[in-house]
Amino acid sequence: MARYSGVVALMAIVMLIAACGGSDDPDNGGASDGGGGSDSAERIHSKNLISDFERDQAAADRKYGNKYVTIEAFVDKHDTNDTGTFIRVKSEAFATRFIYCYYDPAQQPDIPGLESGSVVFLNGRVGEFESIILQVFDCSTVTVETSGGGTLSGS
Repeated sequence: MARYSGVVALMAIVMLIAACGGSDDPDNGGASDGGGGSDSAERIHSKNLISDFERDQAAADRKYGNKYVTIEAFVDKHDTNDTGTFIRVKSEAFATRFIYCYYDPAQQPDIPGLESGSVVFLNGRVGEFESIILQVFDCSTVTVETSGGGTLSGS
């Protein structure tokens, strides 16, 4: 029971950090359009990111399209399709909407080792939203710093 309490507390901290991330720059809503560096990318939970696209795809495209964000999500599975190699992540256990985070296995050797169900922080460039799938490109895992001075690792 104590282990479960610890996991719940950790998730609450992670969600608080994700909710507080971003920039005060009204022009880009906190999303970064350059470099792919996680230091300048807005942190957002996958549930909020997908909800923004479902609510108003045109507005979400303006806010996030082709910009780098750090996404908090749960690992679902690893796969490959015509576009490339990706890790499919979701916002909650029984989610029916997914983010396909494409990456180069030669450049990101840690991603294939991520276990299904684990929490991950991925930095990537937001692409197209099609029905239930949001495509994100140039993905890499990132380490997220907590306000208490510790870190939460994406791997």
